[in-house]
Amino acid sequence: MKTIICTNAIPWFSPLFEFSLLEPILEYSRQQTESISETPFAYNYSYTLPGFRKKDLAISLQNNVLTIEGTNKNKGSWWNSNTDNSIEKHFVKNIRLSSDMNLDNINASFQKGVLKVEIPKKEEYVSYREIPVFDDSSNAKALEEKNNKPKNIINEIKLRINNLFKNTA
Repeated sequence: MKTIICTNAIPWFSPLFEFSLLEPILEYSRQQTESISETPFAYNYSYTLPGFRKKDLAISLQNNVLTIEGTNKNKGSWWNSNTDNSIEKHFVKNIRLSSDMNLDNINASFQKGVLKVEIPKKEEYVSYREIPVFDDSSNAKALEEKNNKPKNIINEIKLRINNLFKNTA
């Protein structure tokens, strides 16, 4: 129930400043939206939080659940200061994290009322890799180099150790 007390000397002037006709539009502009996307390298979560500031938000991780929480208390309007018209908003979102998410490198940013959370995938779960295409002769050379690489490294280490002992003697 809303009680309106008018103290205006001009009675026809007061209804012009009641924004009840605009209330559905204003209510729609205050709604929060959520967007979730997946790339080959990360999971991206995006939340529009109108009216919130960075200091109103808190993000925590416990038992593989990422909790995003925000509380915002707005005071009444300056033109309607004789009534207690404060609005408190509370936002809570829990995200259950899966085993393919890298929990050590979670990034979050907040700009212009949009909170973006990026959770990278673990390297062994990355589903995208570029595979070079070789012709038959270059493929054989690449496989040979790949197979000989550990042998070459071991031989190089042996040579360096031998040279080190020769120089000290």
